[in-house]
Amino acid sequence: MHYIRLSIVCFIVLIRQVSAQIDSNLATQLQQIVDNSLVSPGLKGVSACVISPNGDVWTGVNGEDAQGNWVTDTTLFYGGSTTKTFVAARIMQLRDAGLLDLNAPYVQYIPAIQNADTSSTLYQFLTHTSGVFNVTDHPNMLPDAFVLNTTAVVNADSVFRRYLDRPHDFAPGTAFKYCNTGYIILGKIIEAVTGDSLHVDFRTHLYGTEPLLRTGMGYYDAYSGPRAGIWLAQGPNNTPPLVNYSNSSHNAILTGAGAAGAIVCNPHDLALWVRGLISGKYNSSATLQELLTPHPLSNQSYGPGIVKWVRSGKTMYGHTGGIGAVTYMFHMPAENISIVTMSNTSIDQGEVFIQIFNVLRTYSFTTDADKIAAEQDIKVFPNPFQQEFVISGNAIGSDCEFYLSDMQGRQYAVQAGSMDSNNIRIHTESNIAPGIYILKIRKSGIPDRCIRLHKQ
Repeated sequence: MHYIRLSIVCFIVLIRQVSAQIDSNLATQLQQIVDNSLVSPGLKGVSACVISPNGDVWTGVNGEDAQGNWVTDTTLFYGGSTTKTFVAARIMQLRDAGLLDLNAPYVQYIPAIQNADTSSTLYQFLTHTSGVFNVTDHPNMLPDAFVLNTTAVVNADSVFRRYLDRPHDFAPGTAFKYCNTGYIILGKIIEAVTGDSLHVDFRTHLYGTEPLLRTGMGYYDAYSGPRAGIWLAQGPNNTPPLVNYSNSSHNAILTGAGAAGAIVCNPHDLALWVRGLISGKYNSSATLQELLTPHPLSNQSYGPGIVKWVRSGKTMYGHTGGIGAVTYMFHMPAENISIVTMSNTSIDQGEVFIQIFNVLRTYSFTTDADKIAAEQDIKVFPNPFQQEFVISGNAIGSDCEFYLSDMQGRQYAVQAGSMDSNNIRIHTESNIAPGIYILKIRKSGIPDRCIRLHKQ
């Protein structure tokens, strides 16, 4: 049965990707990674999505969902702490609208909370530097949510009353420690200043912008579609055997996580979300730079709600999530590639994501700019380049204008020096970072031409 499943999924995925102009060989390679994950490390159900530099989409799935049916690309998974990226984006929107001050103590917006130092600021909650005790470290919280009281609807105040019974781990602003409590507090602040419940506010200002058609806050939002469920490891150090918690109520898990981890979605929605977020769709360019700037105390890895991950020389921004199910959600801005993997198994250590990343980090996508350049017989050498390169072609001449931009549309100065009638040497700024760039060639009387360049 397993082999029949693999062949059917592969066939479906290949047909879908041909229509999306993703190379079929690449689609097969990515699907094989997803298929292998059910063998080792033994995940129950997996769903993945890649968005290419051109915006083409690949999705791959395998395994079983909560009902024992095959996972599809519409199956809904728990996004866990990827929720924090939504919270951070919305907090910054409210700050830019003049409704919040990140450096103000939280008690300026909501009443004081037990064992949460009243001097703690919104920025400290965003960057995990407040020192407030992490409620998910409380020995009773997870057993209550997964076993003892699964049907309970637990609001933020109930979470604080039951589990925030410890003093601060350190004085606010003096250290970094990952903390879900701060994001639950930020959720209360969003509700206080907007007058809406969090799921309504998110749907109005975040979900509806893309739109993210299969995204919602667990329990509170109405959404249809098969659920992936949860399989939890019962062995030491998150190892098998696995126990299926899919048929239990997840009310307490989702409502207790709230603004720290209650997003329910599929990988395609998350890929659209992280792509838009890191590209500046939801915040101004200045605010985006704040979001992408890690706090010094985080070892340069965590900004306000966003993880910076440098791997094999590539920089990615996004977040992971683990709420029984495991999510990896990242965007590579220099390459303009988005990758999301989601599983319903707690033993997931990100191997599917890492293997997909390893394939894509060296893969050369054919972009629209490549196709245009080929049609117009334009050649560039060397490519990859370091600081300068030569353009040659029948229509290249001293009357051409040149514009260089990165994949996010940021412009960079270039200087053109003619070598002969059909060859021009281009000098670029010395501080251009490695990555993919688009050179636009403009000449009166003919359409603009574009070339993709690789900066070493």
